[in-house]
Amino acid sequence: KSLNRQKEEYTIVEDNYDIGEKIIDSHANGSIFKAVHKKTGLVRSVKKIKKRRIKDPTKYLNELEFM
Repeated sequence: KSLNRQKEEYTIVEDNYDIGEKIIDSHANGSIFKAVHKKTGLVRSVKKIKKRRIKDPTKYLNELEFM
């Protein structure tokens, strides 16, 4: 499961979004998928990162803060 940080708490992204199976874009460390909010229908993108390829998590802190 993936996590979404909101107000200093973590929630399961899949609890709030339907994540498509089709890959929008792919990178060395993960893939980007279309996600639709279950209650509002708003469309977002979700990046699934392959944890096994992350050797230094601090490299991703800037990207996570941006999201």
